[in-house]
Amino acid sequence: MEPCVGNKFRLGRKIGSGSFGEIYLGTNIQTNEEVAIKLVSSLFSWLLAEVHVKEKFYSDFFEVVQGKRGNCADNCLLICCGCFSYNKFFLVPEEVNDLFVNDQENVKTKHPQLLYESKLYRILQGGTGIPNLRWFGVEGDYNVLVIDLLGPSLEDLFNFCSRKLSLKSVLMLADQMINRVEFFHSKAFLHRDIKPDNFLMGLGRRANQVYIIDYGLAKKYRDSSTHQHIPYRCKNLACMQSFVFYVWF
Repeated sequence: MEPCVGNKFRLGRKIGSGSFGEIYLGTNIQTNEEVAIKLVSSLFSWLLAEVHVKEKFYSDFFEVVQGKRGNCADNCLLICCGCFSYNKFFLVPEEVNDLFVNDQENVKTKHPQLLYESKLYRILQGGTGIPNLRWFGVEGDYNVLVIDLLGPSLEDLFNFCSRKLSLKSVLMLADQMINRVEFFHSKAFLHRDIKPDNFLMGLGRRANQVYIIDYGLAKKYRDSSTHQHIPYRCKNLACMQSFVFYVWF
């Protein structure tokens, strides 16, 4: 019996890989419609979540150092994050740790990174060039994200065309790519992983439409209610040099 996801989607062959996770061809058991299924294991998901934790840590902890926050000794937890060839030990403010401790949905799903991406898909739903979110949930040791099945990436097309595109093709693609990024920004988020691999063409009647995918590194850059840009804060590692310890194995 072929494995199923959410008792609704049949898992097929692997069709690609993302920065953190693998993409499989899937089929809706009820409608026989093909979809794309993204699986992220606990290791990959927590590593990518570490990126968000550290970014918030550097900005928030800098305020502690400047005296804008409470006592850092009373306000921090010791966290150990493994990262392939090395382990990093650093202090993380409790409000950052709340991302994993106080959010019941995060605890339940175990792998908060794909949960974060699924929430972004919901925020962006309805936008041109945004894949439809079909399902999100947990299956065993994996978080699972199901979206529309799309066509080749721009990197694939570029290689297929011997890495040479006509001026007309470049202009048509660029126009759509700019519109996708502009829509992303209109929702108060920066994608932060813009590259040909993350722009995919549609299929069938939408074969000429460009889609933008992979929102795992996206970050909010302005307040949704006031539309004011979130203040820039120093994230220079040098600012934290005396507070961050690296242990190499």
